[in-house]
Amino acid sequence: ENKKQRRSQLKSTLEERKEAFKSSAKELASIEEQLALKQKELEASVELKDKRAQKLSKEEERLKERKDTYDKVSRKLDSSRNEYDLLKSMIDSFEGFPESIKFLSNHWPKKAPLLSDILDVQEDYKAIIEQYLEPYLNYFIVNDVGTAAEAIRLLTKSQQGKANFFLLDKMPEHKPTDVIIADCIPASSVIKVDTAYQSLVHFLLKDTFIFNGSMDDFKYLDTYQDYDFLSASGTFVKTKASITGGSIGLFEGKKLGRRQNLEKLEKRIKSLDEDKVLLLGDIAKSEDKIKQLKKTDIAGDIDKLRREINLIEQSTLKLQYKADEYQSFKEKTELQIEELKQELKQIKLEIEEQEKVAEQLKLERKRVEHSDEGDKIDVDSLSQKMAAAADQFNGANVALIRHQNLIQTIQKDYDFKLSRSKEVDLRLDQYNKQRKADKEEKSLFKDQLKAKEGKLLASYEHRKSFDKALSQAEQDYYAARNLINEQEDQLKALQRNRNQIQAKVQQLRDDFTGLKFKINAVGDRLKIEFDIALNDIINNEPDTSIPADQLEEKVEKLKKRLGNFGEINPLAVEAFNEMKERYDTISNQREDILQAKESLLETIKEIEATATEKFNEAFEKVRANFIEVFRSLFTEEDNCNLILIDPENPLESPVEIIAKPKGKKPVSLSQFSGGEKTLTATALLFALYLLKPAPFCIFDEVDAPLDDANIQKFNRIIKKFSGDSQFIIVTHNKSTMAAVDVLYGVYMQEQGVSGVSAVDFRNYEHEELLQQVG
Repeated sequence: ENKKQRRSQLKSTLEERKEAFKSSAKELASIEEQLALKQKELEASVELKDKRAQKLSKEEERLKERKDTYDKVSRKLDSSRNEYDLLKSMIDSFEGFPESIKFLSNHWPKKAPLLSDILDVQEDYKAIIEQYLEPYLNYFIVNDVGTAAEAIRLLTKSQQGKANFFLLDKMPEHKPTDVIIADCIPASSVIKVDTAYQSLVHFLLKDTFIFNGSMDDFKYLDTYQDYDFLSASGTFVKTKASITGGSIGLFEGKKLGRRQNLEKLEKRIKSLDEDKVLLLGDIAKSEDKIKQLKKTDIAGDIDKLRREINLIEQSTLKLQYKADEYQSFKEKTELQIEELKQELKQIKLEIEEQEKVAEQLKLERKRVEHSDEGDKIDVDSLSQKMAAAADQFNGANVALIRHQNLIQTIQKDYDFKLSRSKEVDLRLDQYNKQRKADKEEKSLFKDQLKAKEGKLLASYEHRKSFDKALSQAEQDYYAARNLINEQEDQLKALQRNRNQIQAKVQQLRDDFTGLKFKINAVGDRLKIEFDIALNDIINNEPDTSIPADQLEEKVEKLKKRLGNFGEINPLAVEAFNEMKERYDTISNQREDILQAKESLLETIKEIEATATEKFNEAFEKVRANFIEVFRSLFTEEDNCNLILIDPENPLESPVEIIAKPKGKKPVSLSQFSGGEKTLTATALLFALYLLKPAPFCIFDEVDAPLDDANIQKFNRIIKKFSGDSQFIIVTHNKSTMAAVDVLYGVYMQEQGVSGVSAVDFRNYEHEELLQQVG
């Protein structure tokens, strides 16, 4: 009966466990679906984070490119504006032109253009075209003789020199040449002018070609005697009967198309202004995009998803453990049921045998009763006593069997749960180790990320400071340049005024001297030819019978004869002095820039030398500290070192960490155990700490991978350095807790509310010391 009852109990318990297993299986399937969804969500979030990081990187690169482009455009704009201002001042002041040109440009109402103003020449050929057309560049272009005569009368009346004019109505129509010469192009093909002036250009450049070869290859063109040839490189000009050549001057080609260049510069400045505004808008948009991308960082969501996945995995492990436990219980219960079936069969056989024995005993009893009826009363009493004793024995035996079965069941359950508990503890230990390793790897990645972000921000700040310094230097340079240009303009104006005054004074002196020479010459001629003394004529009254018109006509004829001798440029020396002064100024500025460059390079070398020296000193100190702390944490016979991979370039060199405990020859630090990695990292941290001690140091479960012996070493190191710094240690190790000065325990007083309880061991140590002294 007991066996049957035990079997029914096992079956009912198995059914209950089976129902619980079905619900757990359903829950496990649901949790696995949730886990799959969360993992997909995590993968999507990580992919989104990577995409945003790529977008952020691309946008930052694009922002950098746009800022560089903006700086280039700003420099081009400043350069174009300065060039525009300089060219405009030269045009307004007619620098390099005779006084007659300046006078007519300011006082002549017609405002006829000069030949140099209408020519728009390709940049590569400006110097040679200017050299060839030099005699005609200062010619005014007018429609007819009347307009030219008006200008000549104005110059004559004001005594401002002479001017030359091209008459368009007298200019025959010329067309471009159709002659083809090897390695040559027509000179008129590199010039653009308005339709009204095309005949004039073809007239001036008739039978003129630009030769693309060198001077050595020019000999074969000697056969073309009726043509003029200009060198494409600007080194020579060959006409029908002469050749001129040499080096190209610094300012050659600058006289042609000044007004066209001014218009081009104005358009370029306008275009650069528009580009600058567009770039500013693009930079602002890029900065907004970068801010938006940084704001929408989903690192927190990813961490939250990972925590949720960890919780789901823990629930999965629990359910899997329950399933394994149910399977083991099922197997054990089925085995017990089978054993009970066998025992029941055995018991039935024993009962049958005992029943047979009982039948024999009954027969024997009847025989005895018939044989001796006198002893019936005694036998009955003895039988009753024997039956009572047998009942008592059977009850005690049944109770004993029950207790033995119960003890065996409890022992088996205990052994099974103990084995399951050990397996769970082993799994939990492995899980905790894996979790700690993941935490360490995560913290390492975070540190590396922070370090790289810090380096990136430092590089950005460094670059910004350089950009600011460069822009400031450019502003200072252009401000100084503008100031120099203004002072040069003022100086030129003063020099022109002085030269004009000197020219007038010299002209008066020359006139006076000329008159004296003329008077003396006339006197000598009168003396020789007519034997008349000059004083006699001077003392006589002039003959008023000669009409003034005849005298003026005679004077004009004499002036024309003088004019045919050719015009002398009195401002050539002034122009040379101005150019020389400008050349000296630019040369001095260039020397200043070169000296500043050399000074900056020397400063950079000094900074690099100082930084290298400081780094080497700090590295040697950290290396010595690392060896000392490593050996104190391991043994004195252990080897370790810090080595620079590229000692020739220490500031950019990677650092190799070598750690070889006695008896081990690891290829890399990843082959160390968790405790050895922790001790090596601790040694490196304290090596850096000794270089520049910090007021606070925080360790978060650093002693978790360490065994008892290494924990004692770790605690001694902490104790040793606690005199200079305050250490805060998060730990679960009893040895570490026993070694601290103050212990803070965190507990949960009620659900969701944490409390802190502090124990200051220093007070107890002080009291124990007083008791020992007392």
